[in-house]
Amino acid sequence: FTTNNNNNTWVQSFLTASIRIHHCNGHVRYSYNLLYQSLVCGILASLVQFGWPGWSFYRKGTAMWSSGTLGMDVLVMIGTSAAYVYGWLETLEGKVGHSFETSSVLICFVVLGQWMNAMAVRKTSQALTQLMELQATTAILVVENDDDTTMTTEQVVPIDTIQKGDTVKILRGAKIPADGVVIGEDADIYLVVDESCMTGESWPSHKTKGSVVLGGTICLESSGAHIKVTGVGSETALSQIVTLVREAQTRQVPLQTLADAISTVFVPTVCVLSVVTYLVWYALCQTRVVPREWYEGDPTTFALSFALSCLVVSCPCALGLATPTAVMVGTGVAARVGVLIKGGEVLEAAARATAIVFDKTGTLTEGKPKIQQFIELKKNKTTTD
Repeated sequence: FTTNNNNNTWVQSFLTASIRIHHCNGHVRYSYNLLYQSLVCGILASLVQFGWPGWSFYRKGTAMWSSGTLGMDVLVMIGTSAAYVYGWLETLEGKVGHSFETSSVLICFVVLGQWMNAMAVRKTSQALTQLMELQATTAILVVENDDDTTMTTEQVVPIDTIQKGDTVKILRGAKIPADGVVIGEDADIYLVVDESCMTGESWPSHKTKGSVVLGGTICLESSGAHIKVTGVGSETALSQIVTLVREAQTRQVPLQTLADAISTVFVPTVCVLSVVTYLVWYALCQTRVVPREWYEGDPTTFALSFALSCLVVSCPCALGLATPTAVMVGTGVAARVGVLIKGGEVLEAAARATAIVFDKTGTLTEGKPKIQQFIELKKNKTTTD
């Protein structure tokens, strides 16, 4: 959903509200001409039905119908179209077209659900963006001179130019630009690194010659150490974490697979039930089982209203939307607070967990002791005669 689509959503909501208000005015103010009211509601409903986003359901639904895939868009297309046509049938009979309101409100609710889904996905993408922001943008590349290998020069270069095997200088307070191994001429060379953004460990890690460091972590103290780059780009631990989160969001869980399977048979089942509903009520009217006082005019319109209700009630189905949205939002929010989930199947299995084992400091505690309360201890005074 882009900004333009968001604006269109508000416009469509305004048109739907206008139809509802017009209906209310028609009931309260009896000076309204019923035909005039139905025509105004029909025009407003046409703008919703065949404008954006109503037309998007026709486009997607037609494509699904052509490919033999009957998804939720097909059901929305059929349900809203039936309500829209029924509204005009009511208008031709001299009645108020209440079904115009039904089709417009239905489209409004479905679009509102899609908009909420888009906002949730956007917030999840922001969590991934925050992870990517841990990556440094520049690095200090140490280059040996061609004439004298004992002499080196330092160049500040973009992180994209760093290659595996390059030597990079690490400054105090700077982000480590890539995964690597600490090197140096002195045996007592060291780095103190804050790896809390990667491991959750709040206590700084002491690195010596030969120790492994991760890109995106922060150097707190340095004795002039350098690192030899062992991983760049997609090979870094940070990039693998981002990839892990993205795969977890797109991977189907068993529950989602079941929901998709139900969705494929849900639409044709609803359509068949709607036809059966129409035939049953029409037969009841023809056989006089349903009293004549229950309806006016042709029983076809009366029976069609029940079939229409069956379609409309089934339209805003969340089977194909709720499960993937829940997995995507859940994994994104977890990644934002440092919890990495390998996939939706892990979330599903977590519901059956009876015990959880934590293996390091910083998972349950922050590793930063704080004074919670002061208690003054009074000395016991003794008296003597």
